[in-house]
Amino acid sequence: MLALLLDIQYNFIKEQSITSVIILIGAICVVLLIFFLGYQSSRSSARSTGENGRSVFKRRVFRRVARNMGLTKQQTQTLENLVTRYRIGNPYIIFSNTSQLDFILKKGMKEIDEKAAPEEIKEAEKLSLFRVKQAIERNYKKKQVISTTRQLRSNQEVIIQSPTGEKYPSRVSSNLKDVLAIEVPKDRNGEPIRWKKWTPVKIFFWKPNGEGFSFTSKTMGYNNVGGSSSLLIQHKNNIIKAGQRRFRRKEVEKPVYFYKINIIETGIGKEKRKRAVVNEKGRILGTMLDISSGGCSIKTNHPLDKDSLIKIEFETERRNMVTVFGKVRHLRRSAPLGGIMHIMFTRISKRNLNKINTYVYDIA
Repeated sequence: MLALLLDIQYNFIKEQSITSVIILIGAICVVLLIFFLGYQSSRSSARSTGENGRSVFKRRVFRRVARNMGLTKQQTQTLENLVTRYRIGNPYIIFSNTSQLDFILKKGMKEIDEKAAPEEIKEAEKLSLFRVKQAIERNYKKKQVISTTRQLRSNQEVIIQSPTGEKYPSRVSSNLKDVLAIEVPKDRNGEPIRWKKWTPVKIFFWKPNGEGFSFTSKTMGYNNVGGSSSLLIQHKNNIIKAGQRRFRRKEVEKPVYFYKINIIETGIGKEKRKRAVVNEKGRILGTMLDISSGGCSIKTNHPLDKDSLIKIEFETERRNMVTVFGKVRHLRRSAPLGGIMHIMFTRISKRNLNKINTYVYDIA
């Protein structure tokens, strides 16, 4: 009887021991499985982000994004070289026009300045970097939509087109609840232009990145708004995209000198020739109000007529002189004398163009 009891007890302990071993092995297998899955997940994450959390640079993807942003093959190659050279953690963020883009462009500019090369080549390389900046900025800001005149801000520059086609520069004086107030435009003699109520007009305006818009409205009357005589027009919700300025403008208030360029004809018949002569003795003082790499606006008491050719001299910084040639595209006269000339640059050296870009984009 005793032997039977001992045998039963031994078998019970043996079975319990085997069960514990099985449970232990199962637990170890579960731990190993969890570890394996975690390892695979970390490897997958590492493949997508690389070491230290950096995004892996996939050239094909990068080039596709650059192409969609409007960059040429040469500009894409330039940007790709900068990204790889300076080891940008997330190379795709530069297309959002963030400080990361300015960071690598500044380093690129510094590298160009320090290398041994002819000045002409260095200026051309700098200009290529600015073109990259301009293309990315121009295309990124297209996502910011303007759908109604109620979004326009005070001091927004506009062009008013009359029913007969004449265009007059002006600016928004105030955006009111029921109407949009625009400074009363002036004719060539500085006289205010007044239209009858319900006269149809077309308004053009541009965003800071150069993207242009237009809308058609009707005049509602005139009133003094914000201390200035203003034309009141109806609000509109049908804004039409009308084109895009190529370059960013920067508002400034700088002294500037300009000279009228006269066209002199010489010779007779087939030998007749035209040449441009700068009136160096007729230097005129003005104030620059805004500037881009494509043109500028100058306020002066002695403006040149529309379509006049002009030479301009100014400083972006102290003792950093810039000389450009241009053409007066629009003139907004003001009483009792003077006006604002809107000028398109027609001839400028790469060196001076880079000085302007450095000033406008604050990339030195």
